[in-house]
Amino acid sequence: MQLSLVETIGDRVRYYRERKKISQKELGEKAGVSQQTIQKLENGDITRTKVLPEIAEILSISEKYLREGKGSPNELSEVPKPEQSFDANKVADLALECFDEAVKSIRSVKIRRNDDPNVDAIKDSELIKHAMKACLVTRLGGDYLSVAIEMAYDEAKNS
Repeated sequence: MQLSLVETIGDRVRYYRERKKISQKELGEKAGVSQQTIQKLENGDITRTKVLPEIAEILSISEKYLREGKGSPNELSEVPKPEQSFDANKVADLALECFDEAVKSIRSVKIRRNDDPNVDAIKDSELIKHAMKACLVTRLGGDYLSVAIEMAYDEAKNS
């Protein structure tokens, strides 16, 4: 199936399920519904189900994209999954580097927006979380950091 033909919820479920190489039965089991529910969803017989958030998570796409087909799928779905074994020290080092980079980037955004440049770990925890996630995506493949920090900053200011 071509990505341009992924017009309905059912099309998107089928496309990303096949892309992950899992059966309707497997997806249903992971989402807590029957294989028949997944089949009906893919065939367009049903368009709403309470497990769409679970299905989106299993398929590694955003729930909004799954429901509406607007925007792009979650960028994290494009990041290669790490191997089963990994070096915990390297992961810890990467997390620390991303934390430092997040704090510096948030401070930079605050200065550009004439806001208090101090970064408070409690008050700015959501910004830090989003910036660290963006940093990890960047390090694993993609350049989303500056855009993500700007978006997270606006989101936090509007909360």
